[in-house]
Amino acid sequence: MRKVNARQFLEQSKHAAEWQRKTLDAARAAGHDVFQDCVIDYAAVELSNIIAAESMYRQDVEASARACVEEGGGIWVGIQEEEGMLYDLVLFNSLKTGSTLALKTTEITPEKVRRQIKNSNEKFRRALTK
Repeated sequence: MRKVNARQFLEQSKHAAEWQRKTLDAARAAGHDVFQDCVIDYAAVELSNIIAAESMYRQDVEASARACVEEGGGIWVGIQEEEGMLYDLVLFNSLKTGSTLALKTTEITPEKVRRQIKNSNEKFRRALTK
């Protein structure tokens, strides 16, 4: 998952809008026809809209991860945010051992959950028989 700095995005959008306005003004001054309605107004982008979009994205990621964990036979724990990383971790427990396991949000599938649980349960079983 790519982290987005909302304030930086908003600032870049304002700079893009200013550049766009200057370009359109120069085109008009040179006698060119300019269709304002064909241009995106980046200045209209508000921080609250960016935050709302990120929240909806996180909800989608969580819903998908939860479905993979449940279909893969795990017990859902949650998502651990990894600051400075390109991904977060999906945490889930093994039904048999209670061990907490993790997979990257960018790589989670029901098959990988099953495999992770199977490998963990096998290691747990081997440790008990030693």
